[in-house]
Amino acid sequence: MDLAQRDVGTSVIVIRSPTGGTAITSAIVSGTGPAPSACTQAVDVTAIPATELAIDLDPATGQTLLHPYPACQFDIANCATVLVDITYHGQDFSAPGWRFRYFGPAEAGAQDSIGWHDLPGVQRVGPSTWRTALVAGAPGSYRPESDAIRFVGAPTCIDDRLFADSLESAPTVMLSCAQ
Repeated sequence: MDLAQRDVGTSVIVIRSPTGGTAITSAIVSGTGPAPSACTQAVDVTAIPATELAIDLDPATGQTLLHPYPACQFDIANCATVLVDITYHGQDFSAPGWRFRYFGPAEAGAQDSIGWHDLPGVQRVGPSTWRTALVAGAPGSYRPESDAIRFVGAPTCIDDRLFADSLESAPTVMLSCAQ
């Protein structure tokens, strides 16, 4: 199916769970690059169990962040900037607390800073879809080159309900991604 849609890459990973696997699609919305036909296709689209990557700690609170879904990895060649939609089919990230973070160097090519980081400008454009703008050689890309992007990222649940009700005696239960 991806062969017929050059701007779409799909990966399915089966993790031992009662629900089976997760299908993840990365679709190029737009892009620019050095070549006339830049950013035409994401390749090597892979889902990586988040447990195989480093532990994600919230830099503000020190809280361990949970990644209940696999990370999406892909490469885009001949591309300086790209807008990508990443869809986790069958999932719903509408509840408060969901964020999308990238795994890689804080600065492209800086191997000593590899870890989980906030992804500036990422937004949810549907219940199961995240949209992000990526720039070659910038945060969000492993590669230091100016015309190639490698991305690894995943949704995370940040349950920030603790003390959110100002410690009232009859607290109101707030919705969260952790429910």
